[in-house]
Amino acid sequence: MGILGAIGIVGAIIMIFAGVDMARIVSQSAAEGGMRSVAEIFYNAMGWGFIGLGIFCIMLICVVAFKKVQPAEDDRKKGEERMEERIKEEEGRMEERTQEKEKRKEQDKKENADTYYRAGEGYYKMEKYDKAIAYYDKAIELNPNRASAYYNRGDAYVEIHQYKKAIADYDRAIELNPNNALAYYNRGGAYSEIGENEKAIADYDRAIELDPDDADAYYNRGLTYQAKGEVAKAVGDLEMCIGLSTDPEVTEAAQQALREAKKSP
Repeated sequence: MGILGAIGIVGAIIMIFAGVDMARIVSQSAAEGGMRSVAEIFYNAMGWGFIGLGIFCIMLICVVAFKKVQPAEDDRKKGEERMEERIKEEEGRMEERTQEKEKRKEQDKKENADTYYRAGEGYYKMEKYDKAIAYYDKAIELNPNRASAYYNRGDAYVEIHQYKKAIADYDRAIELNPNNALAYYNRGGAYSEIGENEKAIADYDRAIELDPDDADAYYNRGLTYQAKGEVAKAVGDLEMCIGLSTDPEVTEAAQQALREAKKSP
């Protein structure tokens, strides 16, 4: 309402009291003297006029004050709504920044994993298998769902004759990529090295099922059958290998193994 409004109300109240007092005096005079003069009537009218004017002023001030308070209240609510909108917008931007940071973090991890993976490949080619394994370890730590990292580390374990560790890596590689014929083939070789021929043959079976033209798989399965004394099956696989092979060394090895198999009783 403000200071001016308060002064206006006080003035209006004074006018009302003055008007009431004037009306009381006129009424008292009329009661004592009978007929009122024109001046008394005018004085009485002024008293009631003051009362009416005072009441009107109070009502007017109240109406004006209400009209001022209501827009102020509306402005306050609108201000709060705008503030809430700004807070929500800032929260949204903060969430976006957090998501971007997470994406960059994941991208950095992937790039670092790729770097370690390539280093592992390099050391494997240099026949530094322990270092290759160490770098594949780091690659897998950063990206544990890359099947080829397990497969390659398994190959490195085979080279240093840690066949059980190799088998564990091939297991994981197959779990992540069940259609990798080479993973079955190499796991079959690792099983053969530790004398688990039945498991080796099962893996060679699966490798041949996935890649029927793999001469190496027929060759190794034939050798495994030969080690078990199943000569007929060995001969069949070795003949398939010779028919499919495009590698002269593999063909020669299969022919030699076939001659030995046919000499078996």
